[in-house]
Amino acid sequence: MRKKQFRGLPAAMLAGLAISQCQYSALTTAQGTFIDDLLIYRLGSSHFSCVSTLSNQDKDFEWIKENILGNTEIRNRSHDFVQLAIQGPRLWKS
Repeated sequence: MRKKQFRGLPAAMLAGLAISQCQYSALTTAQGTFIDDLLIYRLGSSHFSCVSTLSNQDKDFEWIKENILGNTEIRNRSHDFVQLAIQGPRLWKS
């Protein structure tokens, strides 16, 4: 998706994201109401990947699809990828 064609994410945040970087962000309505949290990966100059919570992925995708501006292509590839988030205070302890 193109950075200036997506409502609900701050354009400045997307513009400042370098290729291969990831940003934790919030998906919001135009009024700023929180919808869900996302991880946004910048894959290229105008290509991004958004990762939402598994339990909300269908709802988030539908909201994003309905709020895309212009002729931006969006695809739900949730079933093509797996994300494993390992976290906690004992993560780095052997």
